[in-house]
Amino acid sequence: MLLEKEMPSKTQLQVDSDIDVSNLFHSFLKGIKKRLKTILIALLLGTIGGFCYYFFKKPIYTSQMMGYSETLKKEVVYSVIEDLQRLIEQNDYEQLQQFLNLSEKSVKSLVDLKARAAIEKSIYDTEESNIFIVEAKVTDLTVLDSLARAIGYFVDNNDFVKVRLEKEKKNLQYSIDKMNIEIQDLEELKVNMREAISKNTYRTNLFLSDIGYSSSKIVELYERQNELRNKLSFMFDIKILRDFVKFKKKKEPRLFISVLSFQSLAIFIIFVLYIFEKLRDSWRQLD
Repeated sequence: MLLEKEMPSKTQLQVDSDIDVSNLFHSFLKGIKKRLKTILIALLLGTIGGFCYYFFKKPIYTSQMMGYSETLKKEVVYSVIEDLQRLIEQNDYEQLQQFLNLSEKSVKSLVDLKARAAIEKSIYDTEESNIFIVEAKVTDLTVLDSLARAIGYFVDNNDFVKVRLEKEKKNLQYSIDKMNIEIQDLEELKVNMREAISKNTYRTNLFLSDIGYSSSKIVELYERQNELRNKLSFMFDIKILRDFVKFKKKKEPRLFISVLSFQSLAIFIIFVLYIFEKLRDSWRQLD
């Protein structure tokens, strides 16, 4: 019975807990009131720091280009762009100059390069599904004049891409040559059929239909041949569907975010100093 009387009830524990939280809250408000002047000064310094950062930090501009390759899958282009991004992150300007054929000033202005699909999801393997977008972040807008061409230059001179394109080139040339042989055979067949008709050797209606089919087939082969020749002539190029545009409004830094970040940093420093002071007082009381 004595133990039961000595043990605090749940209600007493809850009241004590509420008192402790209330005291802690009042102590916190008292600490803020006591250091209100310091907090206001910190906010002012944070605001000044945010403005200075906004106006003196190198501006970052963002732009996008849209491209397409006849022979390269967009995933291959992604991999190539990722290689460039790693070099940018490592500040390897020497290799960037070599790969992109740009000046040192231009490669130093590159901040970020990312590639993504123009059409995120496609159930069909169409030309549209192979269109990609490259997003660039730069500190100098003038580099955008030659950046698309530089990326194309890098892709064309990539060893893996060279082997792949050379193989594709041989396949295209083989198809074109085979079509030439087929066209010649069809032309000869048409001549032979006309000669047979003129000599009345075979039924005329049957041969006229054969001649019409051969003619349409020759036209079809010529059209397909022209498509392959065009593909062959552009196969070493990334086709630029939309070049980088110079948007003069800077993407980073943002004034509001800069000011808020520096103010938050100033308040955090004051909070850390306050905690350190409390710990020091507690340590002295223990002594």
